[in-house]
Amino acid sequence: MCPATPASPPLEPSAGEREGLAPRKNEPAGEREELAPRKEEPAGEPEGPPPASEHDGWRDDSDADITRRSRYKRPFDLLVICVAAILLFPFWATLLLVIPLAIWLEDQGPVFFVQHRAGFHGRRFAILKYRTMRQGAGTYLAAPKDSRLTVVGALLRKFHLDELPQVVNVLNGDMSLVGPRPEWWSRHLEICREMPSFGTRLRVRPGIAGLAQVRGNYWSSAKEKLRYDNLYIETFGPWLDLKLLGLGVVTAVRRWFKPPAPRTSGRSLTPSPTSTPPPPPSR
Repeated sequence: MCPATPASPPLEPSAGEREGLAPRKNEPAGEREELAPRKEEPAGEPEGPPPASEHDGWRDDSDADITRRSRYKRPFDLLVICVAAILLFPFWATLLLVIPLAIWLEDQGPVFFVQHRAGFHGRRFAILKYRTMRQGAGTYLAAPKDSRLTVVGALLRKFHLDELPQVVNVLNGDMSLVGPRPEWWSRHLEICREMPSFGTRLRVRPGIAGLAQVRGNYWSSAKEKLRYDNLYIETFGPWLDLKLLGLGVVTAVRRWFKPPAPRTSGRSLTPSPTSTPPPPPSR
């Protein structure tokens, strides 16, 4: 999620917190009311909070429920990949042969593009994609009819085929088939400085497809993405993931005939207020 600012001084507890955490004077032992029941601790281990980690402060009480509900995701991802590979083997085999060859023949450059993205609980990881831009194109957001796009790259982007190598990221556990799309690492940090709550969308593993991509588009504002992604986190399940995968395919084909129009506020880190997003497909 959004990393905490290291230079921030520790906050002193308020008077009410000190009153609840520390025993009052002249109060008999054992009569003070506890804020919450303590779990039994193994003998020999000291009482007190766990040691601090780099993720302290990023998680809240809902994480336990999210972890419980997301147990299906790993076997679900592997099952869908295996079934798709078996049923559509000729199709995938053709793509895996034709796409790398076409990319290389156009400018004899590298086939794959590796980029650092923000992943589960804000951890940085390397995402794998087919290269769609000319070599040395820079690292700023693509625009409609971007001159940096190669001929093959423009075709791959229309059908989102440049995302196919991310199956490798799913297999090694960095991503899921369905979830919030991972932002560029540098852009993630930039957005978090202006919108600290943006990191809450990373309470689940990022995905290849997502609710924000089905309901929104490539130029959706950061605030709009956050609304869709948090809505997905509140409602996700196997049936919803299947629907979003299917809708992702339909959306990619539909955009071939009618590309989405870019929004003037799409690149702004402080987007204009948007209406409440529509609910996701029912589970």
